[in-house]
Amino acid sequence: MERCCLFRFCEGWVCACTAAHKEDRRAVLLVVRFYLGTSAGRYAWDRMKLRLPIIGELVHKATLARFTRSFALASRSGVPIVQALAIVGNVVDNAFMEARITAMRSGIERGETILRTAVAAAIFNPLVLQMIAVGEETGEIDSMMEDVADLYEKEVALISFSRRALLRCRGLAPEIVRGHLFHRAEPGEVLAAAREVASDLVMPEKGMLSEDLRDRAREAGLKVATWVVDDPGELPSLARFELYGIGSNRPGVLLEALREGE
Repeated sequence: MERCCLFRFCEGWVCACTAAHKEDRRAVLLVVRFYLGTSAGRYAWDRMKLRLPIIGELVHKATLARFTRSFALASRSGVPIVQALAIVGNVVDNAFMEARITAMRSGIERGETILRTAVAAAIFNPLVLQMIAVGEETGEIDSMMEDVADLYEKEVALISFSRRALLRCRGLAPEIVRGHLFHRAEPGEVLAAAREVASDLVMPEKGMLSEDLRDRAREAGLKVATWVVDDPGELPSLARFELYGIGSNRPGVLLEALREGE
């Protein structure tokens, strides 16, 4: 006996069948995969991701980080705002957000302010809107956006030893920053593995850190972090690597040491 149920998938209806035959289940998966491969399907999925419990907030923050970072780089390079938004829309890797950014570009072409179009887009939280307002008023929107990107990039990341987990994250939520953990590997192995899973940062254990690894990672466009650092006395020796982040079992102790050293 076959049972068929309908569930609402954002803007469209998708039929899901639970059948006794594997072929029928495969057919359903193919239909869903085909739908997600269409423009409407990708838009619906990307919109739904932002509404999912827990992961939705992570995806939203990661997407905002991509937006603010890319916008800051384009603005600092002297790219006109309208053209910058066109570039940013292509790199956020979220069809729903891309559509809203495109609407912002249309509003600016009509003579509206960046802040007004950002509010109308309804995809930015109060912090980003405040930074846009300050940046637009002072003429330093690029530095404001860089500050927001730094904040969100450090809040949202998936760190794992598992290449499979990182690849799955890339497929389901490419907006989230992915970090590859390493234990006893050569620099060449680290960089090759990072390329394989399209990682954004590499995180070798502290004993693997070297200036050669740092420089080669940066040349490849990768951020560098390390783990596990629990002793505040180790911080001075790590400062020369200009790390993106540090993994620790005692983050409160390290933060207190950093404050005392300021």
